[in-house]
Amino acid sequence: MLKLLMFDKGLRKQYRPDMIILQIQMYQLSRLLHDYHRDLCDHLEEHEIQPSLYAAPWFLTVFASQYLLGCVARVFDMILLQGSEVLFKVALSLPGSHEPLFLQHENLETIVDFIKNSLPNLGLVQTEKTINQVVEMDIAKQLQAYEVECHELQEELIDSSPLGDNQRMDKLEKTNSS
Repeated sequence: MLKLLMFDKGLRKQYRPDMIILQIQMYQLSRLLHDYHRDLCDHLEEHEIQPSLYAAPWFLTVFASQYLLGCVARVFDMILLQGSEVLFKVALSLPGSHEPLFLQHENLETIVDFIKNSLPNLGLVQTEKTINQVVEMDIAKQLQAYEVECHELQEELIDSSPLGDNQRMDKLEKTNSS
């Protein structure tokens, strides 16, 4: 089962030492949150809460670090059916289905407390609602587009970073030899 999840379903790549894939996943999630739940996204940004603050443990533990076993088992079932895209779908559905409750909290501490303590205690009805949303959601094209966008932004950052004299000289020599 572990081999299937890590290699066939693509979860292994997020555990590499540089964790660049996890960074890309957090970027993709922030863009999806912006697209699907704009008010919630704005509220979280207003309180300087980035998806990496709450969603990184979700992705790294497949929700097992904070959620009840029944919910985690359903997530694993969905991953076996649909692949690692399910992580995004669940991470998008959970906050989205509780948006009014999120918006009631007015500071960083209460929002984080809600995410860590109240959100994971889903009842059976809420778990089923989330799973139904996950089944209906199609975000594959958006995930691909946001991955490309993230790579482009990373390249721009690298290109715009100040170069030392030796690096500048090497870059000019490579450009001239082309």
